[in-house]
Amino acid sequence: MSKIVILGSGPSLSLYKYNKDDIIYCPYCMKSESFNEPNIVFFEMHKGMEPDGAIVCQNNYPLGDIIEKYKSTYFTNTISYIIAYCLFFGVEEIDLHGVDMIDINDSSEYISQRGSVMFWIGMAEGLGVKVNTYNGIMEPFLYGYEDKKKVAIIKRIDFLKKHAQNQLKLSDNEAGQNQYIGFIHALEMLRGDL
Repeated sequence: MSKIVILGSGPSLSLYKYNKDDIIYCPYCMKSESFNEPNIVFFEMHKGMEPDGAIVCQNNYPLGDIIEKYKSTYFTNTISYIIAYCLFFGVEEIDLHGVDMIDINDSSEYISQRGSVMFWIGMAEGLGVKVNTYNGIMEPFLYGYEDKKKVAIIKRIDFLKKHAQNQLKLSDNEAGQNQYIGFIHALEMLRGDL
């Protein structure tokens, strides 16, 4: 495997553009009739699921081997298990979409899970795997060193948000409106991480 796209259900998922050639891994909770392409592998790490060609679960996930290889049991969510799985099977590049690790309802669930995802992203990068984040989970600048860059990024985000808000007002269909709403939320999330 050279590249895997990992999808989460966070707001920045709206920025992902489906490509039939992508190999996609995502949590089982995202499985639906409209989200069930043959190139999607679903991960269900709770008990009770049986494996098949498109489902990785406790019965076929190589947890013991992964723990032994990476000397870590830091798994607080399905996304962390997926990243570790990718590393174990030698992926060279990972794209993360919708892996925002925030809850728009302000619950604290993702706060305890975010560190685990960042740990496995760091593990991947330390092993030479290219990780592309499209969601603000990793800092886009060096704190204390790149303050001018931070200000420029904030200005760009504010400009894009204003443009998206204007387009939202002009949009006359629900699908288009939902895309702009998701984009605006993703921008707010990115700005909040700065």
